[in-house]
Amino acid sequence: MKKKPVRKEGLTPQNMVLVFNTSGLEKRWKIIIDTPGIEVIQKPKYTEYPSYDGSSVIKVNVSKFYDPDGNLVEFN
Repeated sequence: MKKKPVRKEGLTPQNMVLVFNTSGLEKRWKIIIDTPGIEVIQKPKYTEYPSYDGSSVIKVNVSKFYDPDGNLVEFN
């Protein structure tokens, strides 16, 4: 079977991003970065987004990396 070439283009049109909401990201991060083939794009970093109604902010601890298969993954 011919494997599709990996194009590490980040968040661009027609590219898939796997997004996971998880608890204990700090603990899981060590496992993620110790996994062979992981390419870190962004270490966990708190980011604020406006709430849907604009009255407050949503705080998210965001991390991004490519998995060994070249998929863009975001753990929040």
